[in-house]
Order: sequence, then structure tokens, then C-alpha cells
Amino acid sequence: HIPFADDEQLRSFYSLAEMLVFPSWHESFGWPPLEAMACGCPVIASPRASLPEVCGDACLYVPPDDPAAIAAAMEKLLHDPALRADLVRKGSVQASKFSWKETAARILELLQASRM
Repeated sequence: HIPFADDEQLRSFYSLAEMLVFPSWHESFGWPPLEAMACGCPVIASPRASLPEVCGDACLYVPPDDPAAIAAAMEKLLHDPALRADLVRKGSVQASKFSWKETAARILELLQASRM
């Protein structure tokens, strides 16, 4: 258990991990899967809340209440290098869709539109 990790440590953990397993029931945004994808770590997540929007087609989806499905997805990802490579590639593309610069530009557009 690691109670706190700074940004550099998180980047190292994600970069060295075989996968991120994130069977969440509810998320406000889904930072961990996005961070993992940006670091080249394939993701297994649940298709709930914001996760399908954040992860797109760049992860394996499993029901959060199905341990057998979660284990099967983990096993598949560990033993299928082509799938792993595909998810890493798609994850990089998906993560690049989210940037602070783009977020700031959209907020500015909304603020400017609300003044009109």
C-alpha cells in the first residue's frame, strides 16, 4: 500500500505496470485510467459513469461486480501481446484528446459565449 505518490512516482508506477485494473462503480472523471493510458499502461475498467467517455475504445471493459470477468480480462491481457500493444496504442491516442490547454480553450469559449 502506498498512501501517497507524487507525479513522478505515479508516472513510474504506471510506466512499469503490466496493467491498471479499475473496476469502479462511480467516478467523477476517471483520472487514474487516463493517467495510465498516457504512460503506456493498458487499462481494464468498468463501463460506468465517466469511464466510457474517458477511456473510449482504448481499454477492456468489465462489470465491476464480476470477479471472474475481471480475472479473465487480466489473464487475457497478460497473455496476448497483440492486444496489449493495441490497447497501449489506442490509449496514447485517447489520452491525447484530453489536455489542459484544450480544456482552458473550451472554458474560454463558453465564457465568451455567455457574455453575448
